[in-house]
Amino acid sequence: MRLIILLTFMLIFVSCSGKHIKREIKDPTWDAFSTESLMRMDDKRLKKALSFKENAGCYQDEIEKTLIKFKAAYAQQRSDSYWADIGTCYFLNGEYEKAEFFYRQALSESKNSTIKAVTLNNLGLVYVNFGLWEKAHDFFNQSISSESSFRVPRFNLALLYLQFGLYDKTISILSSNYFQGLHDVDIYLNLASAYLFKGDLVKADEFLKLIPPESFKREDVAAVYSLFLVEKGNTLEAAKVLDQREKSNAVSFHLMTKKIEKLIALKLNKE
Repeated sequence: MRLIILLTFMLIFVSCSGKHIKREIKDPTWDAFSTESLMRMDDKRLKKALSFKENAGCYQDEIEKTLIKFKAAYAQQRSDSYWADIGTCYFLNGEYEKAEFFYRQALSESKNSTIKAVTLNNLGLVYVNFGLWEKAHDFFNQSISSESSFRVPRFNLALLYLQFGLYDKTISILSSNYFQGLHDVDIYLNLASAYLFKGDLVKADEFLKLIPPESFKREDVAAVYSLFLVEKGNTLEAAKVLDQREKSNAVSFHLMTKKIEKLIALKLNKE
């Protein structure tokens, strides 16, 4: 729990205002990032982890109150993660310019390599939200250089490569020793996606089969699996998978599933 006590890595699929896929994980053995990030913990795990954190309110919709506490603590004894914690509060509130300012302040003042690694990763996420992909890429790599053992910046880098069609790079990262032997829906899903988009249906199927059945209701999992089924020629089953999904308010995935639904409708009309 040491890293979580300090501060939290952000994952690339995190966004503001709750506009994300519901990824809460109850079982820590299925959370490959449980020692690095709070972002996929269910309420029970989160409450336990937050009992150690000065910025707990930022994860519990008490951002303004928490920021007032941080302001009051400025002239007193401050923790090593003071500036980075403030940055994370602003990040979780969707105020990315302010988050960037405080993350950069953390980098300029901290000599702790762990804090630097986490802050560099989170700056990468800030630049993802700015749409500045090259800068995000550089920050993820700097985070890895600062603390080579961490998984989250590697995972974020893999997802960045996946977004831009660099499937072999995604596969290389997520198949590396850093992720070997881990059980994690998001690792399996993104490996399956990379193989699917490469056209390797056998390998895509291999990783989709590792995902627990209950996770196929997630909109992102349903989208990838339905595309896989379309490619396999199982159009009716693909339609059923999408019908059973839990719709999210993540705009990108909502648009994606709408496009897949249109694709399925066209194929069904031809059959």
